[in-house]
Amino acid sequence: MQRTILLIGVLTLAGCKSTQPGARVDPALSTLVPADTTLLVGIRAEELMKLPLYQRYLADRPIAPLDEFARRTGLNVRTDVWEVLLISNGKENVVLGRGKFANEAEPRLPVEGKAKRFGYKGYTFIGDEETAVLFLGPTVAGFGGTPALRSVVDTRDQSNGPPAVLAKRMQEVPREAVIWSAYAGGFEMPKEIPPNFANLVKILNSVESGSFYLDLRLGLAGKATGTAPTDAGAKELNDALRGLLGFARLGITKGKANMQHLLDGVRVTQEGRNVNVYVDAPEEALGQLMDLWLGQTQQKSLPLKNKK
Repeated sequence: MQRTILLIGVLTLAGCKSTQPGARVDPALSTLVPADTTLLVGIRAEELMKLPLYQRYLADRPIAPLDEFARRTGLNVRTDVWEVLLISNGKENVVLGRGKFANEAEPRLPVEGKAKRFGYKGYTFIGDEETAVLFLGPTVAGFGGTPALRSVVDTRDQSNGPPAVLAKRMQEVPREAVIWSAYAGGFEMPKEIPPNFANLVKILNSVESGSFYLDLRLGLAGKATGTAPTDAGAKELNDALRGLLGFARLGITKGKANMQHLLDGVRVTQEGRNVNVYVDAPEEALGQLMDLWLGQTQQKSLPLKNKK
């Protein structure tokens, strides 16, 4: 009898699908992450574009990281790219993509303006000494700061994947998340942030590490977590985020019910040194959020040049 129960248990476990947490990263991209990486942003493009929510609200809208990758590499992100991974060490950035590219070893990208082709350790770069495009094989391409791309080439045989701090934060991300990020500190915030956000930027710069994800299967659901050096620092961050949320609610004008629904679905909590921001809003709010975001960013390209 005991053997029968044990056998049933084993078969039951064998029939269950794994529900292990953790952001999924294609091994071909994960093994290219240098040891000094402090920020990762992943977009599982192929899965994202299959979601009904994407088809309703995002299919006809620009998505900056994906569209910039397409513009720089000449690849059709919405049909040919499976996954995009942004890598940053706080000063230099690279965007890598995995997909079904050209059959030839080096796709024939046009050389525009001052861009030129030049070699480095057997790989061909297309660009200049500031930014370039690099194909690492028939299914992996990248663009970004040229020194950062060289670093990817230099360390690709020594990389063991994301550094330990990032790997740990990635475990907080559900497997179903199509957009996610892990942060390990040391990132330089953009200088063009509005002056009234200066205090918040100062607080965010003090965050030691964190994670973020969006799960868009049934609506606009996500979570961001940041760890402060001290409990007092976490309280300061918690209070600042709550204050910012309150001001945002006060600033909503009539006719923006979806934005109201979005803000109603945001809550901030503190647990010791951890501050969490939860988002649980109806899918209609995504369209309003994208309108707001695109209204502020459509005139800008993704900044990937090295900071002087």
